[in-house]
Amino acid sequence: PQLIGPLATWAAAITLVLVIQHQLGLGALYRRIALGGSLAVQTCFFFAPGGSPLELLGIDAAADLRLVKSYLSQLAPSHDDSPVLYWPCGPLDSIWLDLRCNSYYSIAQTAGNMFNRETAVEGYRRMRLVRDFELDVRRPWLPRCQEIIRRDTERLLGKPIESEPPTLDALLRVCQDEPVDLLVLPTRFDGWYSATNGHVFIYDAHAIRARLDSDVSSTVASSRDVDSTANSAFACAAHSDSTDRIGP
Repeated sequence: PQLIGPLATWAAAITLVLVIQHQLGLGALYRRIALGGSLAVQTCFFFAPGGSPLELLGIDAAADLRLVKSYLSQLAPSHDDSPVLYWPCGPLDSIWLDLRCNSYYSIAQTAGNMFNRETAVEGYRRMRLVRDFELDVRRPWLPRCQEIIRRDTERLLGKPIESEPPTLDALLRVCQDEPVDLLVLPTRFDGWYSATNGHVFIYDAHAIRARLDSDVSSTVASSRDVDSTANSAFACAAHSDSTDRIGP
């Protein structure tokens, strides 16, 4: 989907140039119009709100980037200067250069697996954690791709495209993996996301890990209280039984 905007712009520009050339020929007037038109198009895209033709086509990539950038700017100083972001099928160039984040996992990054065994092992481990989300974002369009693309994707992720959608347990498993800081997903889990624009949802792995740790601590404390109460009751019963046996 990220290629639609640049390809559409390129096709429109080529069409316009050919039409003008057909009408005016190759004289000086054509060269001046072509040069002026080129500068005008570049200027319009530079100053256009959002700065991306993707939004004009109904693709919310630029809006999603603004949401993530806004959230990153509000993070507490305790977060890493270069957070690790998981965004399935997200724009890698924007994640690295615009958001200045590290990418937790993408299929494109696995190309380096052939050069280093440790990288391959870690990439496979992360893939097993996130594959439900990788399949989920591809579900609307992967069935329409060539059969070889679909087959290779399913083989890489180890699951068919018809698999069940991601569950809350799948989200929590990813969030508990220490390297990841933020997740940007199209999947909504009420009560767990930190920000949204209605198109994607931001999950703060730090906040979720803290919440899970708090829940575990509360459960352990509650269990200890129950055990303490049971032990006290047992001790009282034993003392009473001992008193009855001694008698007057």
